[in-house]
Amino acid sequence: MKKGTAKPAYYHSFSILIPAYNEGKSIRDSVLSALNLDYDNFEVIVINDGSHDDTLNRLRTVQLEYPNLVIADQTNGGKSVALNNALINYAQYELIMVLDADSILSADALTRMNRYFQDRRVLAAAANVRIKEAPHFIEYVQRVEYFVSYYLKNSEIPLNIEYIIGGIGSCFRRDCLLKAGGYDSDTVTEDIDLTMKLLAYYGNTTYKFVYANDVIAYTPAVHTFHELLNQRLRWKYGRFKALIKYRAMIFNLNPKYSLSLSFWKLPKIWLEEFLMFLEPGFICLALFCLVQYGDFSTYISLVLLYGAYASFAVLNAEKLTLKERMIFFLTAPMAFLFLEVISLVDYLSLIRCLLHQDEIFKQESSWEHVER
Repeated sequence: MKKGTAKPAYYHSFSILIPAYNEGKSIRDSVLSALNLDYDNFEVIVINDGSHDDTLNRLRTVQLEYPNLVIADQTNGGKSVALNNALINYAQYELIMVLDADSILSADALTRMNRYFQDRRVLAAAANVRIKEAPHFIEYVQRVEYFVSYYLKNSEIPLNIEYIIGGIGSCFRRDCLLKAGGYDSDTVTEDIDLTMKLLAYYGNTTYKFVYANDVIAYTPAVHTFHELLNQRLRWKYGRFKALIKYRAMIFNLNPKYSLSLSFWKLPKIWLEEFLMFLEPGFICLALFCLVQYGDFSTYISLVLLYGAYASFAVLNAEKLTLKERMIFFLTAPMAFLFLEVISLVDYLSLIRCLLHQDEIFKQESSWEHVER
């Protein structure tokens, strides 16, 4: 949805849930971004999951300034347990928005998200997540990746095949979450698992899982290659576990699932992982042709294709300063290189998953932190 959309007929009420564990450095900024949103009917609930740092003290300081802030303090149980606690025992409103304690929302996030839920069929919506700051190479790589990958989500909107409603800024109908049983605690990627759980329970023909491209949230990048590898390994473990856990949806003829989801999107994810496993062979073949025949056409085509795609993503992006826009355009020809770094990380994560397959089902709800 773009600016200029007609005034909504109904303004939903929102409960913003912010689970936190040892987030003393960032919790104030995150909570203030939620408390100061340009919207009337919402509440902010922060769940302190037994933090050992000064997270709780900082929250109580914010509460002195904003008495309407709700703080749920619990013994450490993991992110999913914290979210379920808030969902069941504290949240009062129709829509649930989830925000990580190191991330922030744009001021108009609820105003824009509200428009998507005018359609009663919309069950869940993913926000457009961007990297906060990227002063160094590995951080800028992530910024480009987020821009390109989230822009790609637009292509899937007509097919309603969204299967990951990312945790940052994601929004759900509270009654649907409760009916499906809330979050499971046997996963390290609660957002992927929850989306697959809701898809399995409700299907995607009666309900919609959408991407809200104009609802902007910001999150920090990881700062080193090692941290990036650990993050993506965690994501890979979580995605494999969710795909195996809900494998019954693949090639399923139940009418509650669209054919595009059960016969295209979900099988394609497995195919993509298989092709990623073979990727070094493709790269060696391309390099052989490059050296043997001096044929640069494939490489040049890829550079132009990725560069054009990155440029289009920036052209259509809102909330960018002129400086940020110019930097993106100037570095667009290097988008292929940037995304190859991410491909390398994903490949190494895949190999580690294959070498430690037994670890996939041992993963349970936990916390992921970005060093600052």
